[in-house]
Formats: sequence, C-alpha cells, structure tokens
Amino acid sequence: MAYEWVSLTACPFAMHPPGLASLFDRSNIILTTTNRWSKDPKLRELGRWNQVRLHGGVEGYMLRLLTTALRWPYEEAQLFLAQMRTTLRDYKTNAYLPGTIVYARKPTDET
Repeated sequence: MAYEWVSLTACPFAMHPPGLASLFDRSNIILTTTNRWSKDPKLRELGRWNQVRLHGGVEGYMLRLLTTALRWPYEEAQLFLAQMRTTLRDYKTNAYLPGTIVYARKPTDET
C-alpha cells in the first residue's frame, strides 16, 4: 500500500480536530538542537528533550531501514546505531532538527 505525504502547510484541515474554532499553522520551520550544546537556555532545554527522545528511539527509527532497505546485517546495524547514539551525546555535534508549529483555539460560547 502506498501512502501519500500530506503537508500541513498545503492541507491544514487534515489536523483540524472537531469542535475547535480555528487552526493556526505557522508555515515557517523552527529549528531545535539535538542535544544541550546551545547557549540559549530555551534551545538548551529543547535539546535535552530531543536528545532523550532520539537516544531512546533511534533503534526504532532506523533498524528496519538499515536491515531491510539497505540489507545490512543486524550486527552491523546495531554497531552503526551505537555510533549514532555516541554522536548524539557529543556536544561538539551542533545539529538541528526541523519542526513546525500547529495550534488551535477552542470556540467561544456565545449563547
């Protein structure tokens, strides 16, 4: 089964939950750090959470891709993922993750 990628900027109603009055989509991409290397306190905190999320989920994100699509042996994929986790912990790796902001507001009760 093929899936079609739907961009929120092109189709914001795809995320419009029932019962909400308005959906706001900030089309610009925000960048957050992948670990705590930033000097900005807000980016540092976001980077801390990204590091925890990525470190815990990198195997789930990548293992099937490496073993199925690239046909790597399981042991080689695990070694690569261990190196990837080490790089995620290294504060010399100044990388960013892109993200978008989508939010909505509740309807006002005008009765």
